Amino acid sequence: MYSIIVPVYEQWNLIPVLLEALSAQSICKALYEIILVDNGSTVIEKPNYNGLNVRILKCDRLGSYAARNLGAENARGKWLIFTDSDCIPRPDWLSAIDFYINGLKDQPAILAGKVDISSSENASWYEIYDSVKGINQAQYVESGYAATANLSVKRSLFEQLGAFSERAYSGGDVDFCKKAIRSKVQLIYLPDSVVNHPARKTWYELETKARRIVGGQLSRPNVNRLRVLLGVYTPPVRAVKKFFCKSNTSINHRVIAVLVQMRLWLTEMIEVLLIFSGNPPERR
Repeated sequence: MYSIIVPVYEQWNLIPVLLEALSAQSICKALYEIILVDNGSTVIEKPNYNGLNVRILKCDRLGSYAARNLGAENARGKWLIFTDSDCIPRPDWLSAIDFYINGLKDQPAILAGKVDISSSENASWYEIYDSVKGINQAQYVESGYAATANLSVKRSLFEQLGAFSERAYSGGDVDFCKKAIRSKVQLIYLPDSVVNHPARKTWYELETKARRIVGGQLSRPNVNRLRVLLGVYTPPVRAVKKFFCKSNTSINHRVIAVLVQMRLWLTEMIEVLLIFSGNPPERR
């Protein structure tokens, strides 16, 4: 059995769409369970389970990685499959993971699937930015980490590695994957295992994510804070260069992405000042 683990914080309105996508998976429903872990939402809206094996847990420890760890502790499956409440897995998502796992035998590995960003027809500037930036899981894997939006690991290996760090609200997936690689675990990219992630539509959504990432960087264990500060306060030249090198994107969209990036850079610099002034890190 596979255990699909999803942390949920104030996004219960998105869960029906996620469950509909999980109900449409091409493998037998008896082969997987779904664990939804609430992480302090003000309201929990219990969805229609569509005949799925669903459990709802409540995590009192703050942070999505704490919620993922609680889900893993209560999982019944041999493999843990992580995704997010705002993701929409394609119908062959699980079957692609299942196919690869069946060929792994006892090889220790973490599997990272593809994350496609989708935007609406009349996309806002912020959707355009999110689409142009994307979540390049293949590139992440080459760099030695992967996003938990589409990540699979054997439960025994997860326990052996020591689960996710709960000290930060962002970056726990990076630390976990790098820890695994140091233990000679292979990180493998699965291009056929795909989840769709709708692009963020509003400035609030992008700003919140940017603040969470900065807070996560400053809160990670054994972090060099001076290095983080230098990174935040250095103009985002590399990001701008990447945007302009996106040859499959129109020049208008590339310019929009750059303008939004510059506004986000200002947000990140302000967030650092707020955190050093005593404000708690963003966790949404």
